[in-house]
Amino acid sequence: MGAQKDHSEDSEVVKVIISTLRGSTDGRSLKIKELRKSVLLQLNCASDDKDAKKRFKKAVQGLESSKRLSLSEDGICKLKKSEIKKEKKSKKRKKDTEVVSESLDESPDTPPSKKPTVGDVKEDDGHDQQNDSGEREAPIKKNIPCKGNPTGVTRLFVGNLPFAVDEASLKAFLLDSEGRGEITHIKWITDKETGRFYGSAFIEVATSKDGAVAMAKKWTIVDGP
Repeated sequence: MGAQKDHSEDSEVVKVIISTLRGSTDGRSLKIKELRKSVLLQLNCASDDKDAKKRFKKAVQGLESSKRLSLSEDGICKLKKSEIKKEKKSKKRKKDTEVVSESLDESPDTPPSKKPTVGDVKEDDGHDQQNDSGEREAPIKKNIPCKGNPTGVTRLFVGNLPFAVDEASLKAFLLDSEGRGEITHIKWITDKETGRFYGSAFIEVATSKDGAVAMAKKWTIVDGP
C-alpha cells in the first residue's frame, strides 16, 4: 500500500510539473526554484515542506532520466521537444473531439449550411435588436478588438490554478472593480482516466472587453474557497 501511494503521489507531481512548464511564458521552461514554488503551491504544500521538496526533486530526476525534460547548469528546467510535440498532438485530438461534440449538441432544425464550426465568429446580420419597449438597440458585437485584447478573443486558457479553486472563486477573481469580466462558461481540464484536475481550464467570456479584463489578471494569484 505504501509503495502504491508513493507512486501515485510521484505521478501527481510529474503531471503538475509538466502542466506548469507548458503554462510558462515560452510554453516549455522555468527556473527550477520558480517551478518548485509553483508546483508546491498547486499541491497545497508549504514552501518549506521537506517531504514535498523531496517528492519534487525525485519527480524532476525521473523526468530527466526519461528524457522528458532537461535541467541546465544555471538551473533552468526545460521540456524536451518530444514532449511539446506530444502535447500538440493531444490538443489536436481534443479539438477534433470538441468539433464532434458541438455538432451533436446543435439543434437538428438548424439547416446544415448555417451550422457554425469551432472557431467561427458569428457575424452580425446588420439588423438592430428591439427591446421590450419597442425601441431599437444596437447589436452586441462579441469579438471586436479592444484595448488589452487586440485580437478580440473570447475563449481563453487559464493555467497554474490551485486545486482548491472552484467556479465561484474563479469567476469572482476575474471580475474587475467595476464588475466587468463576465465568464459565461468554464471547462476544467482533467485527466481523462482518473478525472483528477490538472490545475488549468478554458474559459469563455461574454465579450472581447471581458476577455481584456481576464487577461489583465495574468501572473496574479487566485485563491480557492
